[in-house]
Amino acid sequence: MICLIDRDLPCKTALRAVVLCGVLALLGASAQIFITRHGIGVSPDSTAYIMTARSFMGGHGITMPTADGGFTPVTQWPPLFPLVLAGVGICGVQPLAGAELVNSVLFGANIMLVGLLVLLYTRSSGAALAGAFFYATAPDILKVHTWAWSEPSFIFLMLLELVLLQAHFDSGNRYLLIAAAVAASLVCLCRYAGLALIGAGMGGILALGKGTPRKRLSDCVCFGAIACLPIALWMTRNYTLGGNAVSRPVAFHPPGLGELKDGLLQASKWGALPHYLPTVAKFGAPLVGLAGMIYLALRSLCKARKEDSELLEPARAASIPHLLTIALLSYLGLLVFSMAFVEEGIRLNEERLMSPLHTLALSAAVPVAYWFLSRTRMKPASMAVAVAATLIMLNIGKHNLAATVPWAFARSTDGAQYTSRAWKESEIMQKVRALPPGIAIWSNASDALEFLTGRLSYRIPSKVVAGSNRPVEDFGFQMRKFEQDLRTKNGVVVYVSAVDWRWNLPSEVELVARLGLKAVDKSPDGRIYVAVK
Repeated sequence: MICLIDRDLPCKTALRAVVLCGVLALLGASAQIFITRHGIGVSPDSTAYIMTARSFMGGHGITMPTADGGFTPVTQWPPLFPLVLAGVGICGVQPLAGAELVNSVLFGANIMLVGLLVLLYTRSSGAALAGAFFYATAPDILKVHTWAWSEPSFIFLMLLELVLLQAHFDSGNRYLLIAAAVAASLVCLCRYAGLALIGAGMGGILALGKGTPRKRLSDCVCFGAIACLPIALWMTRNYTLGGNAVSRPVAFHPPGLGELKDGLLQASKWGALPHYLPTVAKFGAPLVGLAGMIYLALRSLCKARKEDSELLEPARAASIPHLLTIALLSYLGLLVFSMAFVEEGIRLNEERLMSPLHTLALSAAVPVAYWFLSRTRMKPASMAVAVAATLIMLNIGKHNLAATVPWAFARSTDGAQYTSRAWKESEIMQKVRALPPGIAIWSNASDALEFLTGRLSYRIPSKVVAGSNRPVEDFGFQMRKFEQDLRTKNGVVVYVSAVDWRWNLPSEVELVARLGLKAVDKSPDGRIYVAVK
């Protein structure tokens, strides 16, 4: 198959790379299964994916169950990952186990795709193996794949889109262009951030595609139309049902310097920089790396238009670093735009959010390093660059193994968050299971209650808009209605003390004082309250 994508690639080299990267991919998938043997990580977002999958399997469409026995349409995130879990569930595997299976397979597939991207540019099975190894052992990448999140699917479809686009650039085959557009459409149906990959694909076609400007424009329009149609239909559905295409308010809140520093520090970890380096150096390293990638891409692209680019040897698959750089800039640009206009609470130090960027940066950095090493001449400057590149890559590999192996063994002894023993054996959860059937429940941990006990509950009203510092305008009205419903339905309030991340909700002390609550059951990890009549 690889030889069909790039007919100039020797079949022996391709076969050797497939075997080496395939073995590494199998080891990675097996390691993932070992790490999650006590349960894949389940976060609040994970419970939403699983609940949506169960609703779909039950014939209720893309919805989530509510505490009053109804179902509410899902509009906050695209539907692909819950649908994948539902598809696995229809085959007899429950969504939770399905998430573990799917993400284990995707970890192996993503290792293979990174190796393939490196191979197509370098024609070196050793370089392909190096790229796959760095990806498989990156601590943040491995951690993301051990959670029931949509990021592994997003990364897989992103890499698949880029491979198909590159194959189209090399062959001019329209069917490959259409296949790339379909992959881009699925990226968007996995996460709204996939819009950046549609933009990257269109920009890549215009800048890197073969043929006349008119043909490139035609290909760009074709790609964009196919890629945008599914997400446009989904957003239209959301707007019709909920009055907002992405279930997020639009407002201007420019990111602060602190958020940008967090992103730079997170990116500096990818290069395994020594801890004793000053903070300024850690901030500067990612910026220098990004600037270098942009410079090399622009320089080689300009020379390519003059048909004398040394950087574009060999002739086929030469635009891979450029395409990866365009995708990286597009994704980064969308993150900054989202921070400024859509979701104020985005934090660039989150491994989950930055994992696609890390994937793109690594997939581009290995070919660039190989280019430097393969063109080294016996000149002091060239030798210095080659030695520096080699030492950096060796240091990254050493750092990855030193960080990943101990974490993997430690993680394999327990689940993560809602699948951990602490949550499974929680006293407050046991007492929630013992509550009378049909009793109305309000909680600051509705997702945990549903996942661990099967009991549906109402959420306590938020006083601050999630992901921002803006107060909820009708918070007072919501609290009055909450109090009225609590008394009318003779319900209970379950406050779980372990949930310390929902700072936008009223505190336990605030609720007790405002609603006149009385504790009827106490546990080390939470309390159950009723309203005093």
